[in-house]
Amino acid sequence: MKSKKIKVCGLILVTAVCSTLSMVPNKTVAATKKNGIVYLTKKDVKNGRIVIKDTEAKSIVVKSDVKKATIQLKGVKLSNELRIEKGDYILKTSRTKIKSIKISGKDTKVKLDRSSDLNKRNFVLKVEKNTTGNLDLSEFGKKITTELGKNSDINIKVGNNDKASVVVRKAYITSKLELTSASEGASISKIRVESPVKLTVKVDTTTLETTGKAAKADITLENKVTKVKNEAGSDIVDKEAKRMEEEKAKEEKEKAEREKADKEREKKARENRANLGGGSSQTPSKTEKKATAITLSKEGGELNEDGKTIILKVTYTPADATNKNLDWAIKEGSDKVRIISSSSNEAKIEALDNGAYKIEAKIKGSDVKAEISGNVTNQGDKAFEKRIDEYLKFTEAKINKDNYEDIKKMGDELVAKITDKINATSGTEKAKWEAKKNEVSLKKNVLDAAIEVIKGKVEEAKTAITNEYNKIKTGKPEANIAKEAVRIIEEKRKELSEKDFKAVVTDAERYNKIKAEVDKIKDLVATTLTVDENGIARIGRSQNAELSYKIIRTHTSMGAVLPANEVKIKAEGTVAAGQESFSLLNELRKAGLGWYKVIVYKKMNDIEDFTVADTYNAHVKVQLLENTLGSTTYEYDNGSFVKSAGTGKVRLNFEGGKHLLEWDDVPGAEFYDVAALLTFESQEKTAGAYMLKSSNGNDTDYSNIENETEGEFLGVDKHICQKGNLGNARRLCAVGVRGNSVDLNTIVPYKGSFVGEDKDFWNEAKDYQMAIDILIIPRSVKGLYVSDIEKLLKNFSTVGKNALVKGKGLHGSFKVKEFYEKFYGEAFPTTP
Repeated sequence: MKSKKIKVCGLILVTAVCSTLSMVPNKTVAATKKNGIVYLTKKDVKNGRIVIKDTEAKSIVVKSDVKKATIQLKGVKLSNELRIEKGDYILKTSRTKIKSIKISGKDTKVKLDRSSDLNKRNFVLKVEKNTTGNLDLSEFGKKITTELGKNSDINIKVGNNDKASVVVRKAYITSKLELTSASEGASISKIRVESPVKLTVKVDTTTLETTGKAAKADITLENKVTKVKNEAGSDIVDKEAKRMEEEKAKEEKEKAEREKADKEREKKARENRANLGGGSSQTPSKTEKKATAITLSKEGGELNEDGKTIILKVTYTPADATNKNLDWAIKEGSDKVRIISSSSNEAKIEALDNGAYKIEAKIKGSDVKAEISGNVTNQGDKAFEKRIDEYLKFTEAKINKDNYEDIKKMGDELVAKITDKINATSGTEKAKWEAKKNEVSLKKNVLDAAIEVIKGKVEEAKTAITNEYNKIKTGKPEANIAKEAVRIIEEKRKELSEKDFKAVVTDAERYNKIKAEVDKIKDLVATTLTVDENGIARIGRSQNAELSYKIIRTHTSMGAVLPANEVKIKAEGTVAAGQESFSLLNELRKAGLGWYKVIVYKKMNDIEDFTVADTYNAHVKVQLLENTLGSTTYEYDNGSFVKSAGTGKVRLNFEGGKHLLEWDDVPGAEFYDVAALLTFESQEKTAGAYMLKSSNGNDTDYSNIENETEGEFLGVDKHICQKGNLGNARRLCAVGVRGNSVDLNTIVPYKGSFVGEDKDFWNEAKDYQMAIDILIIPRSVKGLYVSDIEKLLKNFSTVGKNALVKGKGLHGSFKVKEFYEKFYGEAFPTTP
């Protein structure tokens, strides 16, 4: 009994399945269904078709052995997916709901029939890894969400319904997707990329968005994409924009070549005329001739036949004018004639309707112009009906910023003229024009709605451009303001015709100069700038362009703000492209004590210099290397030197038969220079055996003295120099001392031939009372601490000293003879 029940149930199940999977009579056999999944194989194919009606299941699987078939689904509801294995299929659906379609295999092809209701439903397209193939979704008009497996390579044809959109929800960097145009002029509304994918777009698209994990997406645009929102920072290559730029460049090149050829011909013609007239055979100097007048004439008679065309010819005065570049316009009667083609020498016009017309030709960039008028007669309906046919062929997709005004005007004129014909006719003729008016009016309603949208965008763009252009049309605009203004203007310019753009941007030459300047800085990024204690400047981000820098003194060394007239540039230079750090040590030391601001910038001509980085309020300070030795006084008393006052940080010691000048370390000093001033009675003389060597060979130029460290031996006749003489502020007793002492006999006059050459002076001076002022100058060249050495040497007697050697009562009993004999241990010379 139990066995019989099972058989009955099995029979019932088979019957149910067979009735559910109802096939077209004489064309089908029973399909296989397991666990709610229907499997279709080659045995289910009859006459190249598989038909499934009124079925509910989890999924339908089309096995790869089917290979090729038309799959027709009627009243089918799948809770999961339609899975199509390798093959070539046409899919037709009606009253069918499918969540997703999954394809697999190599070279799998699926075409969604134009009558399928799936064209009006959102669905998910899943592509298994390593799958390749083509999907024809030409008539699809909703959102298709794709999930692409690794190493998949799929081409999807779309665009006959411009409301279609594509989302790449899941993909890998090895996944490839190509969206191609179903037909010429086809377009879709949106592409959204949410995952890494290699995407190629070959269909016009309104908006492309990247988001989520799409940073590694590689996107190539080969057709027009109106708006790009690249939030993920994907790599996008716009080949279409590049192609258009190349075409424009090609056109400009060809135009330049034509103009060059025209000029060559004109040049030869002038030469020939000159030769025929007995003039010189030499080529005349090249001069620019501007037309002073032009006239228009008709070639081909009047417009007195139905649909007739004639040529308007141009004559220039002088004939060899070089500015032959015209704008043509219909000033009156745009519904009577139209301009079919035009050039700098002629225009071809066509009759449309009876009535008067006036056409103007004007030289571009000039006030020179001419008009020609006429009357169109004998027009039948041929040209008019041709114009109606042209209007009816317009679609919303063909309306753009360049033609929307002309199409609007054309529609208004056609309706007005058809109305006139209705009022002037009767019977079948009237019925004919009423039918045409109805047809044109319906088309006009559709086109006018699209025109209003474009017009709104045009007005919005004009307003935006006007606002930005006002910021840069006069003066020398600030670089960032110009940069942002040009960015917005160029972005909005895409939404305007060239005529509308020129109406807003009235000075094209100035604007193009500013745009060229902005192009130089568009890739520069504002960043930070720091200068460390060793004078090394570091830019936060390297720039792909050569830059300049300037060092400006803003405060005194004590931090007091300088008056405006004293704030000056102290040094300038360049920074190589890509350079992130550079030394300003020498320049800052040369600039001297003070607080400085450093600015790195791009030099501009028509806009203000573009600041890439500056130190802002982080002042770069060049500070004084403080001399902490203080002052010490030694007095001469009965043949000895005795410290009478001061810090004691400077000392006189007698060691090994030599008098040594010794001093304590000064914090921050790398080495020391020593200077001395000898006073004979009341006369001061600078002492020294060395000259601090100038870096540029000019002993009177002290601009780089803080960076100069080498000494040059002066010779015996220059050890004493009258104060104020040439080189006085460079004369030293010792240069670059890296210890803490110096032999004092280098300070006193040299005992060689100098004495003999000036024996009268020495004989007279031997009893002069005297004093020695000694200045020890701590120095460093590694950082931004300077000695202010020029000031010290130039103003020795007023800036103080570290040691003073004298007799009691300043000079007292300390005399030149005793000074000489004390330091040299010899009798004072009185003869050579």
